[in-house]
Amino acid sequence: ETSLLKVEHTFFTAGSGLDVAVEMFDLFENPVGDLTKCQYFKIFVISTTGGAGLRSCNNKGLCLFACTYDQVGDVNVSAVFVSPDGTPEEMKHKLVLQVRPGLPNALATSLAGAALSIATCGIVGVFSVYPRDQFGNLREEEEDVFSATLAGRSATDVLFSSRGGEHVGSYNVTRSGSYLLGIKLAGFLLVQHKEFLVRILPS
Repeated sequence: ETSLLKVEHTFFTAGSGLDVAVEMFDLFENPVGDLTKCQYFKIFVISTTGGAGLRSCNNKGLCLFACTYDQVGDVNVSAVFVSPDGTPEEMKHKLVLQVRPGLPNALATSLAGAALSIATCGIVGVFSVYPRDQFGNLREEEEDVFSATLAGRSATDVLFSSRGGEHVGSYNVTRSGSYLLGIKLAGFLLVQHKEFLVRILPS
């Protein structure tokens, strides 16, 4: 007999479920209807980079397995048939799938830049936002929308531009003093719902 792995899509998002089906055929490529053998299959998801470990998939019955993975990158989906006497036999047929980042997460998203804490009047302050999903995977999609408010002695607009997985925020303040910078993703404040205290120095 031979066996094939089958999936509906060649990619899935980190943390989401992926259904993997096992189809069995005889030597003449006729489907094998004996589903009792499904209990002897084990499905594994292995990172092609070798850095994200091994994940075993749960049997959902009728030769269907549910797999999850939380690290972005390419993964090999393989199967091992363990006979009733305990002898393992690895299937030759494997799949290479792509794990993509999940939805952006406000608490996992990271920020960097001096303008998060200090800037000078008349000089553009710049900081960077790196959107990540709940597992810390960097999202390189540019459709993630960030907004920010800088409240203090004067009303100041914060502008954003995107380049890959980096979103650059900038502002230019003309009055010195202490300001509160709030950066939001989909209406939620980043960094555990805190605002940044920014000190604007005289020019």
